[in-house]
Amino acid sequence: MAALHLISFDICPFVQRSTIALEEKGVEYELTFIDLADKPDWFLAISPRGKVPLLKVDDAVLFESTAILEYLDETVEPRLHDADPIVRARDRAWFSIADELFGAVWGMMSAPDRDALAGKAEAVRGAMTRLSGDLEGPLWHGERFSALDAVAAPGLLRALWLDALYPELKLFDGLEGVRAWAETLAARPAVKRSAVPDLHARFVAGIRRYGAVHRDLPETAAAR
Repeated sequence: MAALHLISFDICPFVQRSTIALEEKGVEYELTFIDLADKPDWFLAISPRGKVPLLKVDDAVLFESTAILEYLDETVEPRLHDADPIVRARDRAWFSIADELFGAVWGMMSAPDRDALAGKAEAVRGAMTRLSGDLEGPLWHGERFSALDAVAAPGLLRALWLDALYPELKLFDGLEGVRAWAETLAARPAVKRSAVPDLHARFVAGIRRYGAVHRDLPETAAAR
């Protein structure tokens, strides 16, 4: 099997999609963290967009999280995608809604004030409501972990954390199935192994930097 080397940033949700897939498949890989504020020259030389994740497959370099996920699923068992081509195509279409969800979550993470935070919370609820339409539960396809679970997990985890920080926004109000999905993913061993152990604390520290509205969060907010 080819040597796999993943280039990452410690709190990047898009890299987490790749590491979730790698952990679910139980494949060996090397992991290197870089500082996105001070990108090394060797990284810039091989990254077409100057972004993570990058996956080196021997000497070849892949970029973009969903492209990396698709490569891993085509080359490493067990397959995360369904055997039925219609189901695979529909799941790939749902990837765009998972991306929409994370875009709204990022809007909450980087919100400058309470009005912006509340507006993005509505966008998060909208994306999760759309996802709930095809959700079987407890995972996307019932008991079977799928590619869409890997794609959606980072956004759903961060939505859970934001809901705990701002319960008055009721992110999951009327979306009990989506909350159960998010909590099932959060408890899954491969998802737990997919990021640094103190990811939640780093998340809280990060949103304090990204969004002015979060700067008044108490120090205890980072505790789990």
